[in-house]
Amino acid sequence: MNFTIRLLVVVALWLSMPRYGNAQIAVRTDSATAPAAQDTVQVRTARNAVYLELLGSGFLGSLNYERIFSEYISIRVGLSYVPVTMINFTLGGSSKFEAGIGMIYFSKEGVKPSITIGYRYQPYAQGFFFRATPVVLYYGKESSFNFAGSGSSSSGTSWQGWLPGISFGYIF
Repeated sequence: MNFTIRLLVVVALWLSMPRYGNAQIAVRTDSATAPAAQDTVQVRTARNAVYLELLGSGFLGSLNYERIFSEYISIRVGLSYVPVTMINFTLGGSSKFEAGIGMIYFSKEGVKPSITIGYRYQPYAQGFFFRATPVVLYYGKESSFNFAGSGSSSSGTSWQGWLPGISFGYIF
């Protein structure tokens, strides 16, 4: 499936998702022990993040914009020495486990896949945003890159290694 079709599928999914306007929804509970008690359920109102990533997918650093589509899926685009595009999957509340797959464009090497796994702090409303996500970089057997953990598999392709990544920014 080519990139244009994938992009259209993502946009269609985004347009079909419900939008929320309130940061909290109050739910009244009628129990014998606490008849006036209320529980609050947080709903995400912050759907955009802008942040600086040091090392990671952009190597020395990248400036990123991320659109959060739901509690579990977001897409980011980064500007750096090498352009970065990622789809992130997250689990948890404000403190989340993150796993992502994406593409990194190299002028001499072409487009190469990457994988991230890590931690993110992402508040429901606007505020400080933080990520700590190492990235695994795949280049193939003709690559000139050599990072930590580089090596080849028995099939001849190589996972050239990984880079730690740390991000700081603002979510709104």
